Amino acid sequence: MGTTVPDMLQNMTSLTALSISWCGLVGEFPRGIFNLPNLRVLAAAMNKLNGTLPEFHSGSRLEVLGFGLTSFCGNIPDSIGRLQSLRYLDLSLSNYSGPLPPSLGNLTRLTDLELRLNKNLPLLPGKLQKLTSLFFSEMNLVGEIPVSLANLTQLYNLVLGGNNIVGKIPSFLMNLTQLNVLDISLNQLHGPIPSSISQLKNLEYLYLNSNSFTGIVELEIFMSLKNLVSLHLSRNKLTVLTKNITNSTLPKFNT
Repeated sequence: MGTTVPDMLQNMTSLTALSISWCGLVGEFPRGIFNLPNLRVLAAAMNKLNGTLPEFHSGSRLEVLGFGLTSFCGNIPDSIGRLQSLRYLDLSLSNYSGPLPPSLGNLTRLTDLELRLNKNLPLLPGKLQKLTSLFFSEMNLVGEIPVSLANLTQLYNLVLGGNNIVGKIPSFLMNLTQLNVLDISLNQLHGPIPSSISQLKNLEYLYLNSNSFTGIVELEIFMSLKNLVSLHLSRNKLTVLTKNITNSTLPKFNT
């Protein structure tokens, strides 16, 4: 048996932060909490809460909205674009559906966007140029990696694994030089792994496994990635060459 979120919280108009993640909460989430006038942080992730997102007001001060791993469902309302102060949005591992509202492009302060495991949402417009983390894994995304991502030059984490993305690794990804994590595993990408991937000097984690990459890949191209600690190349159709490797500084990788 879990505990429900008390309705009385909807009347706490002076509340600036409400963090109730991982609290074993169940039942319907009181919608009035979303529109408390002074609320800046609202985090209720990892609970068995259900409900839908409300219509948001333009005067909202919300900076953090975290409802990942809940039972929330329905459409993400277009009014979410009114949350002009929003920096962090996590709606991952829930049951949202319908189109991703173009108004998300209005959230110019947004740095972290997590929508993992929402099965019917398309990729967003590439207007969110302050994004540092984009988690869109296992969302049934189709088509090629969109060129709009080229605008997100501050990205630190780009996770697109477990979708149905096709095509080759686009050259514009090499402009995302701040990347620490690049995960495009478990897709339907093909063609060679470009040597220009060595331009991503800040990479620590590179997941290219479980695609249909072909051709010869020389491990020498990864030698310049001095921060790399995890390299995943398994389950492709690659021929791996090591003839020019002269030291043992290469990170461990899967073949």
